[in-house]
Amino acid sequence: MRDLIKQLETIGAAYRNRTIDISAEREARMDARVHQALAAVREQTGSRIGKLGLVFLHGFSFPSFLPKSARWVIRPAGALAGIFLIALGGWVVAGSVFVGVLPGDSLYGVKLASERAHASFTFNPKSKAQLELEFAARRLDEANRIAENDFPDQEDRLAVAMKQFTSQMNATQTQLRTLKETDQPEAVAVAKIVDRKVAEYQAALAQRKEGATEAAQAQVREAREAVEDTSFVAVTVLLEGEKGQVSLEVQKRVGERLQELEAQIQDVEHRLAVIPNGNYPEIDKIKGPTLENLRAEAAKAREILNDGKDLFARGGFEAALLKYREGVGSLNQLHWGVGLYEALIAELNAKAQEAPKASEENEGVGEQPIPSP
Repeated sequence: MRDLIKQLETIGAAYRNRTIDISAEREARMDARVHQALAAVREQTGSRIGKLGLVFLHGFSFPSFLPKSARWVIRPAGALAGIFLIALGGWVVAGSVFVGVLPGDSLYGVKLASERAHASFTFNPKSKAQLELEFAARRLDEANRIAENDFPDQEDRLAVAMKQFTSQMNATQTQLRTLKETDQPEAVAVAKIVDRKVAEYQAALAQRKEGATEAAQAQVREAREAVEDTSFVAVTVLLEGEKGQVSLEVQKRVGERLQELEAQIQDVEHRLAVIPNGNYPEIDKIKGPTLENLRAEAAKAREILNDGKDLFARGGFEAALLKYREGVGSLNQLHWGVGLYEALIAELNAKAQEAPKASEENEGVGEQPIPSP
């Protein structure tokens, strides 16, 4: 079997290199990825099926010996065959092979497809939910590594990572809801796991800047909203699993949500307080909210919080959680609106600082002595 794999690897490499229609630099990067993958398989598994799957990826993902019209058919087919065999041959190997692959890399699509293949072969709802959480953690790790490197397309890569993270959070919610309908005790056990992990994700996203481009900003905001949604679903499942006497642990979870809401409201109130009053025609042009509307929304969020705290104190934990949910919706609008003003003010301040420098440079040019003939 080992000799066969070597022969297939050699044939695949020869075919791919027969006609080079991509840059030498990109070809070298792809070769490095492929050889790294094959080396990892040989070292970490005895699974012949898993090895053969990576040979498919090696030999058929980039079949440059074929006409261009045929490559678009063979490439996906070869890649899918490889992914299927990897899924059968062992997930640990596939995870280690793609650990260094980031959004924007040539094998990132294969990495995601291999994860989905593994999820498709996981039929236990609890295991599936845990798997989605693991994938979500990988997306955050990818975002962190993107931020640590100076990629030319860094913002685009970040947007992809955040979009995929949001997708994993939504999938986790789906698995949790499905489990709640089929196995309530198991759903409660999974909800506890989800609740702990989501708290970690919330802390990580709170430290992350939204990015420079509109696409990156939108994806980070959507990721935060997806985490909030998942947290709400998890705590709701915990509450529904304890009809009657709610445990101290679940009470603590609801109380923590209200504390988080209060901290965010205080932050928004402070940010609003430092925005100078005045007319902002730039905001009017994009039909953004007025400062008066934002301050009214902040007061509304504070009122929702107080209602939630009152319900919590009287033992209405489910009703308090619903108030938390309502307050988060109000906060999302506030974060967006306040962010518009902060970005505008930063831009105006930058222009104001540049104006004196430009004036000084112009004066300096005028004062230069005229050279004698």
